[in-house]
Amino acid sequence: MASRDLANLTGPLGSGKSRLAAGLGPVSLLDLGRPGALERLPTALAEYTPAPLVVDSADDDHALAALEPLRLRPPGSGRPVLVISRRSLLARPGWADTGVAVVEAGP
Repeated sequence: MASRDLANLTGPLGSGKSRLAAGLGPVSLLDLGRPGALERLPTALAEYTPAPLVVDSADDDHALAALEPLRLRPPGSGRPVLVISRRSLLARPGWADTGVAVVEAGP
């Protein structure tokens, strides 16, 4: 992960982002497209563990609002997080100066 312990895996729908993340090894997965996932995100972010948290389906305004604490946290102050989205977080308002590492998955 990046020095901020925050990375963003991007790519078009069906490009294999989720499949790629599933091969990372022992991680916690939270798919924001599933019922109740947005409500579980704050607890998952607050867990003190070295195991990365993979946040999938971070594409709509509700998901981005739920990720706001992640955008604001100081470097090295939480567990590593991989955010999976179709569009780069750096293209979203307020994320440009966060230092998030963006990796694009090809089709």
